[in-house]
Amino acid sequence: MNERDKLILVAIFDEIDVVRMRQAGMWGHEFDDKNTPNDWVTFVTRYLSRAADDTVTQPAHIEKFYRLNMVKAATVCIAAIEAFDRAQGTVARHYE
Repeated sequence: MNERDKLILVAIFDEIDVVRMRQAGMWGHEFDDKNTPNDWVTFVTRYLSRAADDTVTQPAHIEKFYRLNMVKAATVCIAAIEAFDRAQGTVARHYE
């Protein structure tokens, strides 16, 4: 990996960290720790679907919306991994 690619990667991780800290402030671990794998996949899919939809329906907005939704999806993936690690596995479904 060359230096430019390393800088890009570090900038992406920094951006994900900023968004993750904002999410943690909004929702907190208490909310996250109740989510099941199905919940997490649903959240991630929502952002990925938005990225794909905006790309198709609003090509002029690809620069803004595609990347934004991809960062949000990545950030939710990080939140899911954090919750999994805190619980040392998955949590039971809480809505049945």
